[in-house]
Amino acid sequence: MEEEEAVAAPVQVYVYDLSRGLARTYSPQSHHLKYGAPIEVIDVGETYVDDETIEAFVNDLRSREDMKYDAAQYDLFTNNCNHFTNTILEFLCDKTLDDRILKLPEVVLNTPAGQMLQQMIGGAGQFF
Repeated sequence: MEEEEAVAAPVQVYVYDLSRGLARTYSPQSHHLKYGAPIEVIDVGETYVDDETIEAFVNDLRSREDMKYDAAQYDLFTNNCNHFTNTILEFLCDKTLDDRILKLPEVVLNTPAGQMLQQMIGGAGQFF
């Protein structure tokens, strides 16, 4: 029996502004899916990782001792969906999420409005 040749799959990041413009107001930077049309699609690279391996990786993340990706550990500023995306990108194609996206919470927190937002939602940015 002949083995199938692995086919590369594109890895893309769909960037959304879930703040409806609020994040852009406090930041120096300026397809129809669940969250509407993305404001940007970033072509990150390619991967040869199959679905089964991806599923095993995500399951492994769920069972981490520090429970970093458990909903109770979500933090708008230090442990959000962008951090999870960064971890997946490293696994899939050994690349990282653009700093302009990954570090956006730090940029926001360095503004008076960002500091006020952090106080309003509770110190660390946890919702749960």
